[in-house]
Amino acid sequence: AAVGGPASWAEVVAGLDREGIEVLLADITAPEVRAAGFHVVRALSPDLVALDVVHSARFLGHPRLYRRWRDGPAIDGPADLVPVPHPFP
Repeated sequence: AAVGGPASWAEVVAGLDREGIEVLLADITAPEVRAAGFHVVRALSPDLVALDVVHSARFLGHPRLYRRWRDGPAIDGPADLVPVPHPFP
């Protein structure tokens, strides 16, 4: 896909696979939605961390939060994580 352009599911899954991230996909498209030319896909990955909805109830126990990513800095504990909540609109 072009930079900033849409990627196919195959490209998304291949990119996750290159990073060692397992992902499970299920096509849950209703017939009416498919007839309109759209698809609905449910994705689940035990290797990814969901966005927090409530800052005071963040889940800080997932090992991925503390794993070094590429050339980023080492993260030793919750104090090293970004302290501000995700900027939901």
